[in-house]
Amino acid sequence: MTMRWTSVHVASLLNAFVGTAASAVAVGMIGVDALVDRARFLRMAVEQPGPILLQDGLKLVAALALMLLIGAFHSRLHSADPRRVNAATGAGVFAVVALLLNALLSVYSVLNAGRMSEGTGVRLVVAIGGLAFVVLASSGVWYLLTNLVALRAGGLPRWLCRLGVAVGVASFLPPLALVALVLSVAWSAGLAWTTRVGGAVSV
Repeated sequence: MTMRWTSVHVASLLNAFVGTAASAVAVGMIGVDALVDRARFLRMAVEQPGPILLQDGLKLVAALALMLLIGAFHSRLHSADPRRVNAATGAGVFAVVALLLNALLSVYSVLNAGRMSEGTGVRLVVAIGGLAFVVLASSGVWYLLTNLVALRAGGLPRWLCRLGVAVGVASFLPPLALVALVLSVAWSAGLAWTTRVGGAVSV
């Protein structure tokens, strides 16, 4: 049938905004050096925590946007391929939980950075990084499976589904994390345009 994907439109706009903002904060405010150097990141958490806390706030919004997308795609694509859609939904929910834990653990680390030992700080940073990897891989599974099913079902433009598949593939390769983020922003923007008010898609 044909319907307007109002919830998908809102969630995709939110996802595109958060992805763009998170990239700007990471590169422009936190800095690549602090992101790859644990000692420098810990110093920043003590001396200038604002950008890190802002990034954590964006993670919470990103979790909400992703959850809305997961629910909307599950309800609309489940009948097309229940097995794959169930697997995609499970991976997506796992990614959301990991993202929330990542954000909350990061906030705790920043707020207590001045009172914890260097060893504890390093262990927390490692844990936060591990959760970030889980988020990347799990959300990659969701992007890959969801867009493969959508490609077969024909409910979205083929170019958009192929872009979503590319997001999924890039998410499995940690060195391409930034590429995956940029592609996900492009996918979200494309999805927002496709499901805009007055537009319709068939599922």
